[in-house]
Amino acid sequence: MKGKFSNGIYGIDTITIVVLIFAAIFINMRTEYLWLVGLVFLVYAVFRVFSKKTQKRYKELKQFNEFTRKLKYHLAPLGKMIMAGFAKLSKSLSTFKTKIQQRKNYLFIRCPQCNNTLRLPRNKGKLSVSCPVCKMGFIKNT
Repeated sequence: MKGKFSNGIYGIDTITIVVLIFAAIFINMRTEYLWLVGLVFLVYAVFRVFSKKTQKRYKELKQFNEFTRKLKYHLAPLGKMIMAGFAKLSKSLSTFKTKIQQRKNYLFIRCPQCNNTLRLPRNKGKLSVSCPVCKMGFIKNT
């Protein structure tokens, strides 16, 4: 019985999975009419699965794969920029964490000339400080 029913139907492919994901997203939205869009996506996915026009579905899949290949190619620089941003954010958070951990023993100040962060020991009175980057000297009370 199973063989007769599934004989000649197209089945599930990448497009069907993507359409089902969009259907799930739209159906779960709590707005007035967007769940209908999800229902349309769901009906289209079922239509693709049970379609007997396999050559047409293969052609659509080939076009979809070509589109996604081009999309990946054009979005790759954006992905690299996002990853660089995450790396910079991670470094900033790590620096912030270190400053929080050392705040009892050290005072963090900025150089008035180059804005570089300097770390000075606390409770040492007036210190003569020289910036290692710009070599500017100044006096700071710790």
